[in-house]
Amino acid sequence: EMEKLQQHVYLAPQDVPDWIAEVRSLRAIYYWYLIDLFGDVPLITSTNVSINAVHTTPRAEVYQFIVDELMANRLQLCNNVSVVPGIYYGRITQSVSNFVLAKLMLNAPVYTGTVNDTCYQKCIEFCNILEDRGYELSADYDDNFVPHNQDSKENIFVIPMDKDLYTNEQHYLVR
Repeated sequence: EMEKLQQHVYLAPQDVPDWIAEVRSLRAIYYWYLIDLFGDVPLITSTNVSINAVHTTPRAEVYQFIVDELMANRLQLCNNVSVVPGIYYGRITQSVSNFVLAKLMLNAPVYTGTVNDTCYQKCIEFCNILEDRGYELSADYDDNFVPHNQDSKENIFVIPMDKDLYTNEQHYLVR
């Protein structure tokens, strides 16, 4: 079984930093989901933590961890788009990282409990980077939810659902 996997996936030593950056960014994104939904959550960055040592970390501290992780890794990520079939389809790219950073900056007062004008300026900077990459808002909001929206200039981070490439398209996610 492992030999089959190795035949299809080859991780060259020079690719390891890219994969680590992508995984760390994905972890940061899931921590963003957690603080957005629950506020204070445990922040665990090691597998060597005993369950007895797990404690809740303040939302503001987890927020800063997320920002630091995304900022530290975003330039290591691929600069390709992740919304078209190919090697980066549905993966974390620089655009995905910039999108999440923009949302984090926009909602910083909620996550940190303090208002900071610098965060709003940073939000605009990340949005400008996305605009420079060709992303823009759709004229019709509903266009984002049609089954065949692969030409959308608004989609940044997608779930791969190409019927020719994937057998499980998860149609229940599409309205």
